[in-house]
Amino acid sequence: MISEDRSISGSAAAAKTFGDTSVLFQGGYRKGNERTKSGDNDSYGATRTKADPADFDQYNLLFKVRQELEGGHKIGLTAERFRRDLDTDLRELQGPGRTYQIGNYDGNEQRQRDRVSLDYSYEAMSSDAFFTTARSTLYWQSLKKESGTDGSTGLGVPYGRSNEIENDTFGFIGSVTRDFDAGGLSHSARASLEATKSDWSQYSFALCPTPVTCPMLNNQSEIPDVDSTTFGFSIEDEIDFGNNFKLTPGVRFDWFDYSPSTGGGFAGNPGLPIFGPLRDRQESQFSPKLLASYDITPEVQVYAQWAMAFRAPTIDELYSRFYNPMGNYAQLGNPDLEPETGHGFEVGSTFDVGGVEGRVSAFHNRYKNFIETVTTINPATGIMEFNYTNVSEATISGVEFAATKAFDNGVNLHGSIAYAYGKNGDTNQRLRSVAPLKAIVGAGWGNEVFGFDVSSTLSSHMPNDGVATTFDAPGYGIVDFTTWWTPAQAEGLRIQAGVYNVFDKEYYNALAVRDVNLIAASSQPRPWYSEPGRTFKVSLTKTF
Repeated sequence: MISEDRSISGSAAAAKTFGDTSVLFQGGYRKGNERTKSGDNDSYGATRTKADPADFDQYNLLFKVRQELEGGHKIGLTAERFRRDLDTDLRELQGPGRTYQIGNYDGNEQRQRDRVSLDYSYEAMSSDAFFTTARSTLYWQSLKKESGTDGSTGLGVPYGRSNEIENDTFGFIGSVTRDFDAGGLSHSARASLEATKSDWSQYSFALCPTPVTCPMLNNQSEIPDVDSTTFGFSIEDEIDFGNNFKLTPGVRFDWFDYSPSTGGGFAGNPGLPIFGPLRDRQESQFSPKLLASYDITPEVQVYAQWAMAFRAPTIDELYSRFYNPMGNYAQLGNPDLEPETGHGFEVGSTFDVGGVEGRVSAFHNRYKNFIETVTTINPATGIMEFNYTNVSEATISGVEFAATKAFDNGVNLHGSIAYAYGKNGDTNQRLRSVAPLKAIVGAGWGNEVFGFDVSSTLSSHMPNDGVATTFDAPGYGIVDFTTWWTPAQAEGLRIQAGVYNVFDKEYYNALAVRDVNLIAASSQPRPWYSEPGRTFKVSLTKTF
């Protein structure tokens, strides 16, 4: 049970082996309500700070069968299903100063995922085999999301809206490794392949008595139907030079092909003639890398890596066209968006010395055509537009450290810290998509039967971006307490409980609220955007 959303969940799994055949079935179910906020104003409309009432049901099913064959081969079948239904009473949009009637405006959302895969694996039985290992998965996956609203306006006019998006994908993932000696050196070569073929479709419609009630929004698509193909191939070779030194060169090739269609529901999209035509996109790149590692001692390893990177724009970033001339905002994709490329350096170490186990790393990445979201007011229409754009140059640098110290008496100390700084080279402004400084420190004690842990999460504030209306989340510190018990009288039973945000601190996820405009007429008071206050969680696990 979790008090954060007053949810109750349960899951069960059963596995059985019949000779060379293994079968697994797992199922889970969860039922709950809205995720709480720190706000406690339960009114309707613009002053509301409490979360809107909601109910959700969620379940997942998983089935696996594996058959071992002679010679180190194994084949299998996996089937998965996930469903989530959410209904919300949208009270912040009802009543005085809002558009809809009190008690008559609801939101709904359904998410579903189905996946079936054929799996193959191989482990060499002798050193004479050509391949040391092999893995492959051929899969089909279907993703679907439906969301909408239903109710009446303040004038008593029925109103509803529904949005559906679907993605069907056929894909293949595979890799092989080969260990061998050559030139007096030991090699472990690995080749990987990824390929997908996807169909994307989206459709929106409004439920209105007349077109005047919701003009330009009836029976149209905000994203065109898109056929996409992606391909990725990589190869690397870990070369052991002896004396605890290894060098791993590698290279990856990425390619994508997007083909949008302006027919069907997208033909009536009002943003299509205004913001220009769509076009097919096809791009590719080779991305090399080089990793060096050295074992100073068996307990201390250091490494350094240089690597190039490539990220294709998403379908939404390229082709979305939500534009309502009667509304106050628009989300517009950029069909000319270039792929994001970059290269970076990273150095670090892992260690286990004197009972202290941990890792430390530092990195510096430089990007070209960094993909960023920009919010502007169109001077001609007065509409707030959310656009995707390329930043010609951007850098992100940071350090991370984590360590744990365990004592013989059962006491343990642990801590971690992460800091990153991102800079937009075009504007010299800080990238608000990079999280502020964050640290976690804690201590605990445990034995074979009982244990507990107290930890504190500390976060710096979101730096001011110079825009008066933007919400710069303040820094915060919260404390969590967790405990567990495995009673000797009930073998296989584990009871775990926790109190999170013990002191009921009001705090904010800096990245989640970085684009919030607290001055806009549609905004709620600040506590509306807060994270949950004090919450509780209890779980029981039984293994047989």
